[in-house]
Amino acid sequence: MNASAPDQTRAESLRKLREAQNIGVHELAKRVNLSPAQILQLESGALAAGERTLFYTPAIQEKAAIRIAQELGADPQTLWASSDNANAAQPSVLPDLKILDDLAVLLKKQSMAQEMGTSDRRFSWKWLFFAMMALWVAGAAGFYGQQVLEWFHLRPVQDAPPFALAPAPVESVQVLAQPEPTVAVPSAVVAQAENQAAALVSPADALCDSQAPQSTMRVSHASKAGNSVHVVAIADLVMCVRDGLGKQTALTLKAQESRTLLGKAPWSVRVEKPMPSKLYMFFQGQKLYWPEGEFSGVILKEVAGDF
Repeated sequence: MNASAPDQTRAESLRKLREAQNIGVHELAKRVNLSPAQILQLESGALAAGERTLFYTPAIQEKAAIRIAQELGADPQTLWASSDNANAAQPSVLPDLKILDDLAVLLKKQSMAQEMGTSDRRFSWKWLFFAMMALWVAGAAGFYGQQVLEWFHLRPVQDAPPFALAPAPVESVQVLAQPEPTVAVPSAVVAQAENQAAALVSPADALCDSQAPQSTMRVSHASKAGNSVHVVAIADLVMCVRDGLGKQTALTLKAQESRTLLGKAPWSVRVEKPMPSKLYMFFQGQKLYWPEGEFSGVILKEVAGDF
């Protein structure tokens, strides 16, 4: 900056205006995005011997002075209106407003970077890429390395010759093919087994298989159809009843126990060691007694009628 009278006047005006408001150099520098050294250089108005300007161009320096004056609440044209250089420089400053703002921001960032020191470094994407590649290589080596080890362990087994069973000697096959000798079972054992099997058959079931002769009976006065037989045991007895369709029922009755059987006539009734006083039969609505004689069974035939 030239040490002209307008520069001295402007510098003196800026310094007095700042001091009148009791604002420090560092505080003002933060407000206008300038360094404290730039503020002091603007307030001095002239460069000392060997001193270099801290602004890139005079237009940027002029814009910085205008910004300081506006920040301190003054009109720049009022502060140095008598200076012809200020009036001449004013039009040239306007096109550089955007450049001045960008440079001011850049200077602010440079100043903050210098205060933080060299320990604050930017993050490098190159190191991140290398770190990710190293992790990927380590994972791939662990995964594929395990498969390679398993392949080496399995290869000797796969390369080994197939295992073949030796054929059995002919003599051993012939011995195995010989039938086992039969063991003769004594007849007494067979008879005992048959007796045990026969004992499992109930007396009532045995009556159903009996082929002894039977006596035929009919009612004298039929009052209903012969599709059922009702028996009443006076004493304990065993009996088997079969209807005309071949359906048979084996019964073991206690004294005073009764049973009604449904089916189709004619009916076959067999009783073990029958006695006339041991059994009552009701057929077609009439009470029948066991016939006298050594009959082990009777046949009840239906009497036709309009029922």
